[in-house]
Amino acid sequence: MTKFQRVLVGHAHPVNVVLHALGIIWALYFLWQNNWYWAAIFGLGLPIVGSLAVWGMEKELTKTPLGQLMLVHEHPVNLGFHISGWVLLAYGVWIHESTIILTAVSLGLIGHLWGWKKY
Repeated sequence: MTKFQRVLVGHAHPVNVVLHALGIIWALYFLWQNNWYWAAIFGLGLPIVGSLAVWGMEKELTKTPLGQLMLVHEHPVNLGFHISGWVLLAYGVWIHESTIILTAVSLGLIGHLWGWKKY
C-alpha cells in the first residue's frame, strides 16, 4: 500500500471521521466570522490530531467496508474536484456568497463519480 493509500484508509477510522467533521464545522464557523487564525487552528489542528490518533491502524482498516470505500478516493480526477471544492468553499464562506458555496459542494460531490466507477 502506498503512503497516499495509507492516509486515505486512515480517514476511515471513526475517531478520525469525528475529529475531521468537528474541525470542518468549527473552521467554517470561524471563516464565516472572518477569523482565519481560529479557522486554521480548528481546520488543520483537529484533523492532524485525528490522523495521529489512528496512526498505524491502516492494515486493519483496509479490511472494513469504509476502509475499502476510502480507497476509491485516490482517483486523480476525484482528488482534483475535492481540492477545488474545498478551496472554493473556504472562499465562499469567507465572502458569504451562497452561490459559490453551493458550487463548491457540488464540485466535491461530482468528484465522487470518478471514484465510484471502481467500487
